[in-house]
Amino acid sequence: MKVEYFLSIVFIVLMSCTAGKECSPFLSTDAFDYTGNIFIFAKNMEKKSKLFSFENEVPLVNTTKFSITNKYVLPFLYYQVSADSLDFSTVSKDRIDELFYFMAYSLAQKELYYQEIAASDFVYDEDEVNKQIEAYIGDVEQFKMYLKDSPLSYSFIAEDLKKNVIIEKYRNEKISYNAVDDEEVLAYYNTNPSISKINPSLQVRHIFVGFSPNFNKHKSFAKIKRAKNELTAGQDFAAAAKKYSEDKISAKNGGFFPDFITRGSLQNEKLERAAFGLKKGEVSEIIETVVGYELLKVEEINDEGEIAFGEMAEHIRKLIEYEAKRNAIDAENARIEQKYELEFVHK
Repeated sequence: MKVEYFLSIVFIVLMSCTAGKECSPFLSTDAFDYTGNIFIFAKNMEKKSKLFSFENEVPLVNTTKFSITNKYVLPFLYYQVSADSLDFSTVSKDRIDELFYFMAYSLAQKELYYQEIAASDFVYDEDEVNKQIEAYIGDVEQFKMYLKDSPLSYSFIAEDLKKNVIIEKYRNEKISYNAVDDEEVLAYYNTNPSISKINPSLQVRHIFVGFSPNFNKHKSFAKIKRAKNELTAGQDFAAAAKKYSEDKISAKNGGFFPDFITRGSLQNEKLERAAFGLKKGEVSEIIETVVGYELLKVEEINDEGEIAFGEMAEHIRKLIEYEAKRNAIDAENARIEQKYELEFVHK
């Protein structure tokens, strides 16, 4: 059994920031149990990354309302490791630090979003929310047994599930987007080369610039922008990948993905949408993901035939609606992040 633990808590304690900039109060860790297996796990991993230290509490992300620290993130990271039976002893320090930072960022995003909803005039049916939570949890006693060795309590998780449901209801009911007309459907069919293909697959090159090691988005964007400018000026993509890409394995081969990609194979919705919206030889705009920036170029498009527009129209309409809603949600997320100045704390 899994629960999405992009969770939050409202109790705070006053502590100061150590990154050269005054930070907001840390979210309290008082609700978490740091004894038992999590204590052993953290002590064993502390030699690999100082972020596992209980004593060395440092802010990872900051907002104008609160900061989130490594100690706050640790229970959620431990849960994921336990739930997925991951062997962290084989994971590099840089990768571990990335997980801490990006989980902190996700926790902050969610708490800010929920606080915005709580302060708004959004009205929801309490009974309906509770029914969805009960349906998710199932057998309460069995669920509590599952959490017996977890640093996260049943009451904490139940409250967070409530936040999940409310946020999802808000997105479904309050975030609007423009209706899709027939001309837009036809234009989408004509300008997206893979939408009408049967079982399309793409041969792709990419340039990746990550946010680590300092989690400085501005610095990372400046680097990927230099790459984009050189490509626009006529630079060969393979040469640019060797020069700029931080995916060292593919960079040696000019940014080539090792295999043709199919729908779903990237496991990243934003990258997939971008890749399958490109024509052969076309380079994407800069794409921001949760871990960094990407540029894509499609070298080949294979398919098993085409589907006529009439057979695709309704599918395309739903796809455009989905993308419009996704873009509206992304815009709302960006608005909240900007309003509360959500950012990584640089070391």
